[in-house]
Amino acid sequence: MKKQQHSPGFTFVELTVGLFLLGVLGTMVVMAIQSTGRETDFTDNHFTGLLLSQKVVEDLNEEIWINPHGFSTLGIEGNHGLDSPITDGEAVFFTNLQDEKSPWQQIEPSEGKIDSNHLPLYDQVQNFRLGVNAKRLAPPGGGTPDENIYRGGIVFSWKGKSKPGNCITENLFFAPASAKKVATTDLISPTALAMNGSYTQFQGYSGGDPKLMQEMGKVAALSGSFVRGSFLANSLSEASSLQDKLNMGSQNLKLVYDYHQKLANLWFEVSRQSFNILYALDPSITYIMDHFSNTSLGGGLTGGNEYLYQSSFRDYRLVYESFVGALRQSRANYQSIVSGDLALQKGNRVQYLGILRLIDIYRVLTVLPSYPSGLAEYQAFLNQLGTFSEGRNPYLSRFVLQEKDFAGDAMQLAAQHPNLQEISRIFGTKFANVLGFIHTQTQYKGSGYASATASISASIPTSQHP
Repeated sequence: MKKQQHSPGFTFVELTVGLFLLGVLGTMVVMAIQSTGRETDFTDNHFTGLLLSQKVVEDLNEEIWINPHGFSTLGIEGNHGLDSPITDGEAVFFTNLQDEKSPWQQIEPSEGKIDSNHLPLYDQVQNFRLGVNAKRLAPPGGGTPDENIYRGGIVFSWKGKSKPGNCITENLFFAPASAKKVATTDLISPTALAMNGSYTQFQGYSGGDPKLMQEMGKVAALSGSFVRGSFLANSLSEASSLQDKLNMGSQNLKLVYDYHQKLANLWFEVSRQSFNILYALDPSITYIMDHFSNTSLGGGLTGGNEYLYQSSFRDYRLVYESFVGALRQSRANYQSIVSGDLALQKGNRVQYLGILRLIDIYRVLTVLPSYPSGLAEYQAFLNQLGTFSEGRNPYLSRFVLQEKDFAGDAMQLAAQHPNLQEISRIFGTKFANVLGFIHTQTQYKGSGYASATASISASIPTSQHP
């Protein structure tokens, strides 16, 4: 019996099943290709958004570093913030990117932005929009650390090939809204005062107001220790040595820069130490002024013994003179290193640190009762700083515009800056009364006073501005 033989090939059922499977696979391949295209578009845009976000974060850090009110100046403070395209100069963060033509080192309004002259970048980001807002973690005035911190939101959105996309980032930014704490505990600690002869001397007098004796002892101890202490003596000696080297007229600009920088830092430290003394003694002086009389002094400090408290008042006045004189000395030397050829000795970052320190010093001088020209000098400095920063540093330029509004008068300026507000509280109208009280109660115009004051305030260099 012959076996039945089959011809090679597919049955109809097998062919149908095969075609069906091929169709399914083909559909999957086409869908995968389309999905890959969409994902590639999304990935490219998202990566671009991340890069642009990093640039905005750097700009915001620079803005708030120079100007604590910078987010308000930019119009991004609060829940709404900004929302704009990033090309053709629409967004402030993308308008100072490149110095393309002369005058060099100054970006004109017609350059520095992303426009059709910057291909292919322009095509890549033309559909991008930027949204920025910033809000403090806690309202100012509450005394919590969170009031000094902003949470900033940055959103880049775009139109994709198939659907819109976005890239969202958040960052924290430090911008002080409260005054910096002044550490004075060590200066007026009971242990330190008990070891001071001037303090214990006042505690030995009886018959008067014990609280008044205690506060006058503090003034005598802290003021006298500063005026006749090694810190001030060594600082004055070092300053004199550095000034002598400057007066030799060296042509080595690096050496000249170093001398001025050392002098600026040295005098600033003298002013800082002086301020700490004045700040620590503020409650003591207030109590003394409110309760000072022959009755409260008792027999030990009257009847020919007035010199015992007069010398304390004289020393306190000298601490104030050292504060003002050292500030002016520091300002003059900082101005030197950010001006002319000396400004080229260091990089931009170092120079801007010097400018910010100058701004702080100018602000303090505006609220001192014995320096009435302080506000006018600061206004003139801001005008020159505005000319200097235009086209060079947009952050500094925006700061100057806002600071000019604040600097209409000293009280308004102090109200905008927490640290200055605290300094103004001590050295405003109140301290003019303090100086008047010392003047009437103290024969302070002796040779010792004159020589000490001359050591601190004389020979202040001529002011220069950047």
